[in-house]
Amino acid sequence: MGNLIDPIKVTMDFYNSEIKPIRAKQYDKRSRYIEITCTNKGIPITLDGSTTKCYMKMGTPDERGIYNEAKIQSDGTVLVELTETALAHPGKALLELDFVQPLEGKEDGSLLSTMNLDIIIEKSVYSNDKIIASDEFNALTDLITKEQGRSDSLSELENSVRKAEEIRVSNETERCNSEEKRKVSEEKRETDTKVAIDKTNEIILSATGALETVKQKAEEVETNATNAAKSESNAKASEQAAAKSKETATEKADYALEYATKAQSYAVGGTNSREGEDTDNAQYYYEQVKRVSQGLNGIIPMGTVAFADLPVSGMENGWMYNVSDDFTSDDRFNDGGGIYYGKGNNIIWTSEGKWDVTAGSGVTGIKGNKEKTYRQGNVNLTPEQIGAVAEDGDASDTTVAFASSDTPDVDASAWESVAKLTSGEKHASIFAKVSQMFKNVRYLYKMLGSTDISSIGGGTVTGAISSHNEAIAKLNRYSRFTVRKSSTDDSVTIRQTDCFTYGRLITICFSAIATVDMPIGNVWAYLPAEFAPATPKHGGIVSISNTIHGKTRDVVIDATNNTSGANVAIRQSATENVFANTIIDFYITYYQD
Repeated sequence: MGNLIDPIKVTMDFYNSEIKPIRAKQYDKRSRYIEITCTNKGIPITLDGSTTKCYMKMGTPDERGIYNEAKIQSDGTVLVELTETALAHPGKALLELDFVQPLEGKEDGSLLSTMNLDIIIEKSVYSNDKIIASDEFNALTDLITKEQGRSDSLSELENSVRKAEEIRVSNETERCNSEEKRKVSEEKRETDTKVAIDKTNEIILSATGALETVKQKAEEVETNATNAAKSESNAKASEQAAAKSKETATEKADYALEYATKAQSYAVGGTNSREGEDTDNAQYYYEQVKRVSQGLNGIIPMGTVAFADLPVSGMENGWMYNVSDDFTSDDRFNDGGGIYYGKGNNIIWTSEGKWDVTAGSGVTGIKGNKEKTYRQGNVNLTPEQIGAVAEDGDASDTTVAFASSDTPDVDASAWESVAKLTSGEKHASIFAKVSQMFKNVRYLYKMLGSTDISSIGGGTVTGAISSHNEAIAKLNRYSRFTVRKSSTDDSVTIRQTDCFTYGRLITICFSAIATVDMPIGNVWAYLPAEFAPATPKHGGIVSISNTIHGKTRDVVIDATNNTSGANVAIRQSATENVFANTIIDFYITYYQD
């Protein structure tokens, strides 16, 4: 079984906020520890406790602040204790680590904080009334004490001052008491003297009395005078005692003043009682701690100054001044200089080595980008004044930057899909899609070719395709026809015919016999005009049968010797006659023009 107070091991990053929360129990004391491995964008970092200070900053569920020093261990991890004060209230708490590294020659150092760690504090089953939930800033207290660098703590000095003051007060009280006694004695002496004088006056006024009465009165006077003398003596003794007490009180007061001077020197400085007291005092270290605390957000307030009094050297990143007067920025500012600002603006020294104007007392003037002067009051900016296009304005000269996919015609080699246009798209996105569609159109144009189709199907693609389909249908048409002999010429007998068309392909097959010799150019048969070619066509090889001999004869189909009107002649073009009773077989194939 492991140790009950073994620390919980977690990883905290300086940039990544995805940190798994941990749980603790309300009122636990000296038992909840967290061992933290720090990473920089996921890469583990080994910390050095000799050069780096680590502080735990925690916001409790009841909105209190905890700021304690955390221990950097020898293995580079950080050990954090969740104190009883930190766990006093149930709910969700936020914890971060602040790392401070001193910079040589600088009063303060660099500060870097981790992302937040969620701590879920489970409610205890009973209430612990002994715990008083309050803010806990042990680290800040320790920092002030350690920075003094002296064996005698400020609290001891304050105790000495307090004791000296108590002695001085006691002596002063004693002196006051003695003085009061002296006053009482003096008053009694004066009273007794007055009584003696009054009695003497009475005796003088009653001189008519008897001598005995005079003697009696004289005795009374003597008695009263003696008493007065005694009172005076007592008064003097009281006065001497009061003076002694005063002397003692003065000595004690001087002693207390000496310690008070030392207390002031170590508290705020300014007494000229010791060397370096203006930087070696509690107030100075408090200001340093305050700056560290305020600098947790990267901003270090430096006070209010006039523009002319801004420092020109020695500035640190995060220093912020409030400028008390109107000013115009110069080359020290990241706005480029020449910009007017009203009084009350805050400026911060940035890591780029420039002043940055962050916030001011208010807007001193407004102008549109197209205007030349600033206006004040209730200013209405129109689209023309700021360089924008109104709802009903002309955008013909407006330029749009976008990523074009368009190419020259020769480079458009394939169709590429284009996402549909949607409402609310930016101009850059719309024009990018349009450019891709332009490229697709160039590709379609390239695929259509450059052939002139104005005479086909009305000059449209759909019309040309329709005409093409009709031509294909015509090509696929099949029909038969018959050649015939001339009605006036009985010299040729058509014995057999098998003529037909398949689309534009014409096939003529027939057998004929001549009853007489067939001279050169004689017509053998006639072809219907609808199957005639536009120009004369030679039919190719014709097989001729003859009882005497066989020869190859050439024939031609044309309309030059057409003697039957619309029909086209098929005539012999051989170089010699064909003998009578010779059987001729014709086989002719050609395409119509």
